[in-house]
Amino acid sequence: MDLTGRTVVVTGASMGIGEAIAEAFAGRGAVVVAAARSAGRLEALAARSGGRIVPVVADVVSDGDVRRLAEASLARAGRVDVVVNNAGIGLYGPVDALDLDAWRRCLEVNLLGPVRVLQAFLPGMKAAGAGTIVQISSVLGDFSIPFSGGYAATKHALDAITDSLRLEVAPFGIRVVNVRPGSTATDFRTNALGTPDVGRIRVARVPAALVAERVVRAVERRSRDVYSTWRDRAMCRLAMRWPRLMDRILTRAYRIARSAQTG
Repeated sequence: MDLTGRTVVVTGASMGIGEAIAEAFAGRGAVVVAAARSAGRLEALAARSGGRIVPVVADVVSDGDVRRLAEASLARAGRVDVVVNNAGIGLYGPVDALDLDAWRRCLEVNLLGPVRVLQAFLPGMKAAGAGTIVQISSVLGDFSIPFSGGYAATKHALDAITDSLRLEVAPFGIRVVNVRPGSTATDFRTNALGTPDVGRIRVARVPAALVAERVVRAVERRSRDVYSTWRDRAMCRLAMRWPRLMDRILTRAYRIARSAQTG
């Protein structure tokens, strides 16, 4: 797909992966409608874009905000070619002490939010007979790790929604891309709910710009599933094919991490 002149909507675009995705699409010549809760960050992003990024303040947990986002996007260009469901929030902590209110918030943002966005934009795509939906999931949609069960559950569920959606919208000429980033150099963990430092493993993090480039390339090349790195893909394959080996690897890694914290 040639992205020049296309209209792309990106949620959670004020920071991190979402910000990088908005800039990457704008760099390919697309007009980007960038949505998030932070007006100041969105305005700064738009100012850097030379007019290619249009800021819209919207919270994906609000029916009214999402409806206004869809209306503003359609008013801007008459149609929306790509929707990137990126808005999300982290949640960390042991399952037996999981804060249920925090988990409900995580579910609202990570699962119901994307579905709300889909329901707002898909009618227009179906009418046009074309479009691309990009779901920003996580490697934790393929497997889970200690102290991330609540967050991983939202991504497992999002993957199930994505798999069904892909089959449902294919007859309308709409494609669905599932993106599973691994550890990325953003403030995602800092802004997470729960106890972000519990059992934390120090792993190499990739730049958000790398994830964004993978996303843009996937849309251009009509890809189906995307991982940030070959290591992320390999970890997911390992978890699916040899789950007991993966259990041993993760148990040992977290034992070492906790020893370092308490030592």
